[in-house]
Amino acid sequence: MKTCPSCTRNLPRTQFSARKQLSGNVTLRTYCKLCDRLSATQERRGWKPALRLWKSVKGRCPSSDITPDDLRIPAVCPVLGIPLRQEFSGKRSDATPSVDRIEPAKGYVKGNVVVVSWRANRLKGDATLAELRQLATFYAPMEEK
Repeated sequence: MKTCPSCTRNLPRTQFSARKQLSGNVTLRTYCKLCDRLSATQERRGWKPALRLWKSVKGRCPSSDITPDDLRIPAVCPVLGIPLRQEFSGKRSDATPSVDRIEPAKGYVKGNVVVVSWRANRLKGDATLAELRQLATFYAPMEEK
């Protein structure tokens, strides 16, 4: 059995394609055959990052009223200033675009979401602005030492 990191299913090894390495060794691909096909199909169709973000939001919150057009992906993260990846690779990195709820209690609704880097979203978590200020106030003196 092997777990596909994309769909997180634990599948028989026969569900993973084999590949031959330059050394001659044969190994199994990282993703299952189905996820490999889906990824290739998405790349051929010119999968749009905003559409991918919207689908992930709809999966978490079906009642969300945002549309793919509401999710403008900036070239640079507005929080950390790092360039955002515009291509879909199937793996998250610090530079992957991510939808953040400005006020978590309001949910994914128009006017309450912003696209930031995955790292900025992870750092914020579900904290409120007041909690983030308290956090910064607490740690700022320690950095100066």
